[in-house]
Amino acid sequence: MWPTTIMIDKKNGHLIISNKIHIKPNDLKKDILSLKLGQTRDERDLKNDWTGLIEKNICVGDKFFILDFSFFKNKLKTVSIIFQETLFDVKNGWESWTEEKELLKLKLFKKWLTAEIGKERDFDWGVAEVGYDKIGGYSSIVIRYT
Repeated sequence: MWPTTIMIDKKNGHLIISNKIHIKPNDLKKDILSLKLGQTRDERDLKNDWTGLIEKNICVGDKFFILDFSFFKNKLKTVSIIFQETLFDVKNGWESWTEEKELLKLKLFKKWLTAEIGKERDFDWGVAEVGYDKIGGYSSIVIRYT
């Protein structure tokens, strides 16, 4: 049921993929780009020292992931995680979206995060939480580094 091949180390906030890739607070954007994690990738520049990178359809074990990285002055500050059991249709529009499905994902992600790190959400390295963005129309697990 749970994706056991992506883990959050609650001691230091590292995101560990397949027990071999460690993504850490303040990692440089160029280093994460060099990992070439997803089948597709989108980069964005907000023109205010913030940039982003979305890696889509990262296949780990029996799950598919989207990792959305945000960088301030090229240092990693947040990671949003979304997963499901099937390949994400990156060309799909809003026609298949429903709020009901997103709220089910929200519950699933909350259960996963609690199983992964317990009920604690605030750490010396930052915060791990689950949220639903009504404007964006998606649920995700978010790691925010201090």
